[in-house]
Amino acid sequence: MSNHLSQPAPLGSNHRVDAPRSIPPHLLVSFLGVAQHKSMSHAATVQCLPQSQMTQQMARLEGLLGAPLFQGAPGKLTLTELGQRLYDGVKDPLRDIQLGAAALMGPAMDAPIASDVPRINISLQIWGLAGLLQPYLNELRGLGAELNFVTSQEAQNTPPDVLCYLGKSALPGYECDALFGEEVIAVCGNRYPVPKDGFDTKSLMAEPLLSLAHPDHTQDWQGFLGIDPDTVLPGIDKAPYRSFSTYLKALRAGRGVGVGLAPLFAADVKAGVLQVASQRRVWRNRSVFLAIADGSPNKRYAEDFGNILQQAFLEIGNI
Repeated sequence: MSNHLSQPAPLGSNHRVDAPRSIPPHLLVSFLGVAQHKSMSHAATVQCLPQSQMTQQMARLEGLLGAPLFQGAPGKLTLTELGQRLYDGVKDPLRDIQLGAAALMGPAMDAPIASDVPRINISLQIWGLAGLLQPYLNELRGLGAELNFVTSQEAQNTPPDVLCYLGKSALPGYECDALFGEEVIAVCGNRYPVPKDGFDTKSLMAEPLLSLAHPDHTQDWQGFLGIDPDTVLPGIDKAPYRSFSTYLKALRAGRGVGVGLAPLFAADVKAGVLQVASQRRVWRNRSVFLAIADGSPNKRYAEDFGNILQQAFLEIGNI
């Protein structure tokens, strides 16, 4: 796979720039952060990157596209015409997570909503969290509030009452609790042929590696294997799964090996449906945080939702 793009559309074109597969996904994630925060330093802080690395990534992306993406002073950046077209063509990397959450929980929550029922705006930024809440649908129905899953772009205009995110520190304006640390493991179906001592890094790369459509997930694989984010993985799935639930079904069916946060696989591993595929475990200096907005008018309902989410994690525990 080439790391170079075809010739971009002329700068005078009104067409958007669709993000081709040849752009490394982590560059697109970083680009979205800078575009949304209008600052490389702010985006670097949110994404837990050194500012110098963020600057280098944006310079590399501009080099791939052959034209500047940003203009203006530091801290007040605006998109160039090409930058705007790329932004319009790149899907919000958290949108699929939120749509998946609404799809998993929506049908069972779909009783008529009275006009005076409070609405809790929820931003889940971790794959699989909605699936963990499915056993608690009766409790969620009893909250007395409508659950509204917002994407990261929508959250700029509608700050979430509840936010679940991966980071190094608490967010200002929110009461934050760390749910668990970022331990990444590899798993596969219980009948998948795994060597006695598990796959080592080299042999694992030759296996069919299942992935999610979220741009960060391929980067999770590269981080787990300890290789450069720009390295193309020979065995990476060419048709990534668009939801965590279908991803789990493929793993259970033995279609390949997957990677992700340990607690999200814990229940299946304990039940013997999945097995750990490698002795390698990667700990990063980040945690999954549950955050509840200080000034939310629906804080009581948000806290009730947060308590249910914490209960779900207590039930599954770690592997």
